[in-house]
Amino acid sequence: SGSPSKYINYKEPLTYKQAQKLPDAAEWQEATEKELQQFIDLDAIIPIKRGDVPKDKNITESKLVFKVKLQADGSLDKYKVRLVAKGFTQIYGVDYYENFSPTPMIGGVRFVLIFILQHKLKRASGDVTGSFLNITLKEEVYLRLPEGLELKGSSIVKLIKCLYGLKQAARDWYELSDKIIRSFDPDLIRSETEPCIYFKMSEACTFMMSVHVDDYIFGYENNNYFSAFLKHFEATIKMTISPEVDFMLQMKLEWTENSVTLSQNRQIESLVKKFNLCDSKKVFFTPMETKLKLTKGDSNSLPDFPYRELVCSLLFIARYTRPDILFSVTLLCRFLTNFTEIHWNAAKRVLCYLSRTTDWVLTYTRDLNAPILEIYTDSDWG
Repeated sequence: SGSPSKYINYKEPLTYKQAQKLPDAAEWQEATEKELQQFIDLDAIIPIKRGDVPKDKNITESKLVFKVKLQADGSLDKYKVRLVAKGFTQIYGVDYYENFSPTPMIGGVRFVLIFILQHKLKRASGDVTGSFLNITLKEEVYLRLPEGLELKGSSIVKLIKCLYGLKQAARDWYELSDKIIRSFDPDLIRSETEPCIYFKMSEACTFMMSVHVDDYIFGYENNNYFSAFLKHFEATIKMTISPEVDFMLQMKLEWTENSVTLSQNRQIESLVKKFNLCDSKKVFFTPMETKLKLTKGDSNSLPDFPYRELVCSLLFIARYTRPDILFSVTLLCRFLTNFTEIHWNAAKRVLCYLSRTTDWVLTYTRDLNAPILEIYTDSDWG
């Protein structure tokens, strides 16, 4: 399956031609053929000649995205290739109309994990392969395949089903998923504040689930209820179920009877190797220098540093599992368009601090004696 060290900083190809020149070209070719075969099997695309495209229609560009999927321990899971549309080449009013789709905030996801822990629920995770290919497009969309790829001698296809990258794809998928979930049980409630979280609490059944696009987390106590839900869902869409929730949203999850631990060690190590900025001789015990005062630089003459890339990568880790760097990173975020070398050095320090604390984790513990949360407000809705 490949050693973790081999893939910790693996650089995936950017194009089909690049993939063909790599030592693992055969694996990438197999993954590409598998992706295209999926479209054919599902009747998702129809090859069409360029001259048959109506003159009033746009041709959306596309690309292949190559990704090495890793397991929680960093070892190889599989080579994954995905054909995606370049949504920015779509035209509003021609190729799409509505495009908003909700996803759960990280606080909502953590709440579901804590709820499962506190109530000692059984847990499972679900994944829908080729989720968008289950949706029939409402609009008439034409697509140009990436360079080097053809179907039946043509590089132009008409899309019958949705495709990753289309502006309307996520919205159409959410609407279908939500419809299936809510039609299962009228007592299964969708949260008003987090429309990607569903729950049912009664004497006979406690059930909660979180949906992040096509990844699902389940907490349940009644096996029959959960089995009935899966049967109902899979009557429309096939879902792969795992009996554990040990990796999600680039977080590694470790469960015990009374705790759940969230960590991003692998992501931090990958980030350190990617930027290669940390001097092993320097040791930082805090993410930011005390009493550091940052001021705006000249937005018209920014220094040549990947400041925004680094800070946004740090923000992802800070929000998910490392609240100890959250203040420092959000402060640095204020200067994404007017940073100086001083800001860059401050961002490097946060990264070096993380490199020294890769084994730090975020742990939630189960407490049966936890007090009931009471909230008071003097708001008059004015």
